Amino acid sequence: MNKQMKKLAFNTLSVIGISSLLFTYNNQAFAEDLHSKKQEIHNQQAQVQSEMNDKNAELSELQADAASLLEAMDSITAKVKDTNDKMAETTKDIADTQKEMDDLKQKISDTKKRIAQRDEILKNRARAMQVNGSSAGYLDVLMGAESFGDFIDRAVAVSTVVKADHNLLEEQKKDKAQLEESEQSVQDKMNQLQDDKKKIEDMKIQLKYQIAEKEAIMKKIKEEQIQTNLDLTDLQNQSANLSSQEKAILAEEQRQAELARKRAEAARAAKAAEEKARAERAAKAAKSAHASSVSSHSSNASSHSSSASSHSTSSSSQSAGESITHYTAPIPASNTIKKGAGAIESAISAGSSIVGRSPYNWGGGRNSTDIANRSFDCSSFVRWAYSEAGVDLGGITSTSTNTLVGLGKPVSASNMKRGDLVFFDTYKTNGHVGIYLGNGQFLDDNSSDGVSIDSMNNPYWKATFSGVVRRVVE
Repeated sequence: MNKQMKKLAFNTLSVIGISSLLFTYNNQAFAEDLHSKKQEIHNQQAQVQSEMNDKNAELSELQADAASLLEAMDSITAKVKDTNDKMAETTKDIADTQKEMDDLKQKISDTKKRIAQRDEILKNRARAMQVNGSSAGYLDVLMGAESFGDFIDRAVAVSTVVKADHNLLEEQKKDKAQLEESEQSVQDKMNQLQDDKKKIEDMKIQLKYQIAEKEAIMKKIKEEQIQTNLDLTDLQNQSANLSSQEKAILAEEQRQAELARKRAEAARAAKAAEEKARAERAAKAAKSAHASSVSSHSSNASSHSSSASSHSTSSSSQSAGESITHYTAPIPASNTIKKGAGAIESAISAGSSIVGRSPYNWGGGRNSTDIANRSFDCSSFVRWAYSEAGVDLGGITSTSTNTLVGLGKPVSASNMKRGDLVFFDTYKTNGHVGIYLGNGQFLDDNSSDGVSIDSMNNPYWKATFSGVVRRVVE
C-alpha cells in the first residue's frame, strides 16, 4: 500500500510538473509571437510615419509653391486686364479714325465738285472769248471801243472778268492744295488704322499665351493639391489600421497575462491540495506503529519530491509571468559642355521629333511616366532633349529655369547661335526657356501650343525676351 501511495504521489507530481513545463513553454512561445508581431507593427508604423513626414514636408513645399504661383497668377491676371483695356482703347481709336476717314472722304468729294464747277466756268469763258476760231484777248476788247465811254465800260468789264478769273484761279489753287492735303491725311489715317489693327492682333496673341499660362498654373495647383491630400489620407488610414492592430496585440497580451495569473493561482491551489492530502496520509500512517518508520521515510521522500516539483512549478510559473509582465516593446528608431555641333543637332532633332505631339504639362517631365509619355514643361523639355544627345543639364526632378540659367556661359543676343538656351520673362524673370534654332526661331514647350517652333519676333516672345542667353554646349 505504501508503494502504491508513493507511486500515486510521484505520478501526481509528475503530471503537475509536466503541465507546468508545457504551460511555460506554450506561454513563452506565444509571447515571442506577440513580440514579433508587435515589432513588425512598430516597424511599419515607423515607415508610415516617415512617409507622412515626407508628405507633410512636400505639402508645405507645395503650399509655398502655390503661394508663389498664385502671386504669378495675380501678375498674369493684371496683364490680361491691361491687355483687355488696351484692346478696348484701340478698338475705340479705330472707330474714331474710321469716322474721321468718312468725314474726310466727304470733304474730298465736295472739293472735287467745286473744282469741277470752276473748271467748267473757265472753259465756258475761254470758249466765249473765241470769235470765228480766233482768240480775242483783253487788249483787243479794249481797243475795239467806239467811244471813251465805251472804253471805260469795257475796261471795267475786263477788270471784273480778270478779277473773277483770278479769284477762281486762287480758289482752284487753294482747293487743289486742300485736296492734296486731305488725300494725304486720309492715307495717313489709313496707315494708322492698319497699325492699330496690327497692335490689336499682337495683343490678342499675347493674351492667348497669358491665358494659357494662367490655366496651366491653376490646373497644376489643383492636381498637386488633390494628389497630396489623397496620399495623406491613405497614409492616415494605414496609420489608423496599424494602431488598431497594436491595440489588439496589447489586449491579447493583457488577456494572456490574466490567463497566466489564473493558471498560477490554479497551480498554487493544486499544490495546497496536494500538501493537504500528504498531511492526511501522514496522519493515517502514524496510527500504525509498525509502518511508522517506513511511512515517515516515504513521507519525507514524497515531501522532497513534491517540494522539488512545486519549486519547479513555481519557478516555471514565475518565469512565464515575467516573460509577459516585464516585456518592454522596443522604441522605434558653369562651364559649357564640350560635345560639339553633333550633340546640338541631336538634341534639336530629338526635340523636333515631338513638335505638335506633346501637350504642355506644368511641372511635368520629372518622373519616368511623364518622360515615357513625352509630357513636359519648358525646362524639363530642354533637359530631356539634351539628355537624348548625351548632355546632362541636371537631375530629372531638380531641373528648372532657375538651374538652367546658371549653366554654361552668358552670350549676348546679337551673338547667339544654334543650340543656345534663350530665356523669357513670362510669369517671372526667366520663367520660360527654349533652344535657339537660328534665323529668329526657337524650339520650346509652351502652355499655349505645347512643343512647337516659335518666332523670336512673335509679339509675345519679343515683348518678354530681355536678352538672356546661355551657351551650354559647344
